[in-house]
Amino acid sequence: MDFTSAPELLVLLPLVVGLVEAVKALGIPHRFAPLAPIVLGIGLAFLVMPTMTAVILGGTTLGLMASGLYLGVRAMVSRWTASGRPKIDLGAPL
Repeated sequence: MDFTSAPELLVLLPLVVGLVEAVKALGIPHRFAPLAPIVLGIGLAFLVMPTMTAVILGGTTLGLMASGLYLGVRAMVSRWTASGRPKIDLGAPL
């Protein structure tokens, strides 16, 4: 498998997150929401990956990275207090 397209996948990562949010805003049922980043990741991987195996593996990886990025940012934002200051607890797990 050719990994020269890995930087292109990283560039597509924010695009997948934004597209998933747009799809969720259009009213996708909640039970299908976890599949949206994987499907969109595979769809966008067709743009940069050379073989079908690379498209499936790269697209799935892209979708899972987009899900993890979204959940990580959401967890970080939820730690902010009402006063606008972050709660910094380096010992607490995410």
